[in-house]
Amino acid sequence: MEKGFLRDETHATFRKASVVGLDYVWTEAACHLIRERKPHLTLVHLLNNDATHHRRGAQTQDSYTANAYADMCVSRIIEAIDEAGMRESTTIILVADHGFTLTPKAIRPNVLLRKEGLLTVEGGKLTQAQVHVIPEGGLGFVYCTNPAKAPQESAEVRKIFMGQEGVADVLLPDRFNEVGFPHPREYGQVPDAILVAKDGYGVSGSVNGETLVASYQEAQTALGTHGFLAKLQKMNAMCILSGAGIRSGGKLQGADNTAVAPTIAKLLGIKYPYADGKPLSDALDASIDQ
Repeated sequence: MEKGFLRDETHATFRKASVVGLDYVWTEAACHLIRERKPHLTLVHLLNNDATHHRRGAQTQDSYTANAYADMCVSRIIEAIDEAGMRESTTIILVADHGFTLTPKAIRPNVLLRKEGLLTVEGGKLTQAQVHVIPEGGLGFVYCTNPAKAPQESAEVRKIFMGQEGVADVLLPDRFNEVGFPHPREYGQVPDAILVAKDGYGVSGSVNGETLVASYQEAQTALGTHGFLAKLQKMNAMCILSGAGIRSGGKLQGADNTAVAPTIAKLLGIKYPYADGKPLSDALDASIDQ
């Protein structure tokens, strides 16, 4: 491939490549830029690891192979940093935004709502709803379409789902602060309740079927899933910092995702006053102004 901007037809073909191929090209592009342009900041997002864990599940041979491929991509970038003579002045940060858990089963909350008469399905499609659930991995966001009745209806929804197979909890707005959610009155897009699946169960948005619980194949969800509450240990992800400005041999007890961008800003000497998180000061060495 010629170095430079992709022509439109080349870009269209490129986007049809597998995620493995995309990761390879993006890695090689990053390596080229590092060697030739020596950028102040390079961001690389590898896709194959996430895609493989969704399709094949975590802690499987496929997922371990995906991890190894990601390691290879990272090693190529580090080699480019060395070849550019930038290792001593470069900070390398490896992060992920979530972990993964196996979800061989799924719950279909909209099926139960349909049976309760709270939503209507015609021709296999949702046509009308008093209450409906939008899935997000291991969570289901419950929306009541009439704001005036939302407090009463969300409480009724909790009664419907609590005790059902695969349901760990149903959070009402008075508990949203426990999981970092604002109240529905503050933002219109916030759900009226949050359905929490048990580990091993994903949440499906399907309105079809006769049972709440189904296999992931029948529910058309993924074998590997994230989007659970952060208190599920399997949702934890790596945070590795190395190189310039980083305290050698340190071990953090934990790192919030909101701390990553402020840490990068600190290392670059950039003011970042509107960030929600704070820099990972315990990871930084004395050369960085605290």
